[in-house]
Amino acid sequence: KFARNLDTKRIQKVYDEAIEDVKADLATDGYIRNHSRRRQKVIDDVLSKVRIDNNAVEDLELTDQLIALRRLSLILDDNFDEFQMEDMGRMWENMIIVLVPERTYSTSSSAIHKRKKRQKETGFRFTYSADEIVIVHIPIDFGDEELVEEFHRNLNDFNRLVGDGLEDLYPSWIKDYAYRM
Repeated sequence: KFARNLDTKRIQKVYDEAIEDVKADLATDGYIRNHSRRRQKVIDDVLSKVRIDNNAVEDLELTDQLIALRRLSLILDDNFDEFQMEDMGRMWENMIIVLVPERTYSTSSSAIHKRKKRQKETGFRFTYSADEIVIVHIPIDFGDEELVEEFHRNLNDFNRLVGDGLEDLYPSWIKDYAYRM
């Protein structure tokens, strides 16, 4: 009964498209990563969507905002491959970074480690919206290593949620289940 319900023509079409995508992907592997202007364009696109938390617009000095943007730019460039910015392009294109006020507690590496160990808030928050946008809240006083660690911890999971373009082949309950996780 299950096999009769499959739309084999549609599955074959998606399969053929996937094969063509793989061929194109192999042909363009490193197309962005190995070209400085294209690489900077990806980073610039991510930074163009950085926002300031609505509740903090008046609290964050312009110089602090500019410094945070510059630091983000350098971190994204230094970790371009580690963050898989080329391979996870769809997620990065749909990502919005929101800068939030500095934290009111100690942000030393040992204090942050203790907060994580106790599963307390670290100031970073990753959320996924219904329109497949990853929203990353980052405290303006972020540490470089701390940001890299948070991205490593969360990016793969959120990239899976953004999907691979084959979502319409899955039963509808799968996306609902993944969204609630």
